[in-house]
Amino acid sequence: MNFKALTMFVLISVACFAGYAQANNVKLKVNKPMNITYRLAYQDSEREPVLGSLQSVQVDHGMMIPLSLDNHSVVGIVLVSSDGHVLPDTANRFNQPNQCSMTTDRNKTSGEVSFIVEKKQAICKTKGGVFG
Repeated sequence: MNFKALTMFVLISVACFAGYAQANNVKLKVNKPMNITYRLAYQDSEREPVLGSLQSVQVDHGMMIPLSLDNHSVVGIVLVSSDGHVLPDTANRFNQPNQCSMTTDRNKTSGEVSFIVEKKQAICKTKGGVFG
């Protein structure tokens, strides 16, 4: 094998590995600085979703939350509260459309959850992911 062919083989191998090792992610956006509490979640085929422990983060404008698929069918996040105001259980179910959560898989590896608070109203919008 000549040097040029060997170099191409190494470059292609590294590119394939980098693509395989890439993590899923969710971008969390807010319209004003706030403390967001969420849970990481995953689900395997024909099983109930599994929700992780509560995690809180101060978000000023936006931040990326990395997720590891780890052989699960889908992974994502479920928003639980904003600045201590808890979302109703009917608004934050995992792996269902029209929820304040984001679900990703092997094909749709990223998504965005926007949380907007205006006067006495909170709005959650999603873009991308499995249902976007």
